[in-house]
Amino acid sequence: MSSLEMFRLNGAVAVVTGASRGLGAALAVGLAEAGADVALVARGDCLEAQAAIAALGRRVLTVQADIGVRGEGRAALARVEAELGRPRSW
Repeated sequence: MSSLEMFRLNGAVAVVTGASRGLGAALAVGLAEAGADVALVARGDCLEAQAAIAALGRRVLTVQADIGVRGEGRAALARVEAELGRPRSW
């Protein structure tokens, strides 16, 4: 088994906060490339990351939220669980 195969995330659900740009967006696409379905959580739009993940054939959900605001993080997680399933934790 190759080292890349050891890190496959097929069937996993990943949540990435700060996914609207930069490192967050790149991480989200990388997780999708590894086989995960991805929830993008951000204050801004995530159109580029969303399109890149969808092009890989993975499920993608965008949740607009500010996790620094009380209650928004929990609400975002509840939506992720309802629409994609329970996220995998590492």
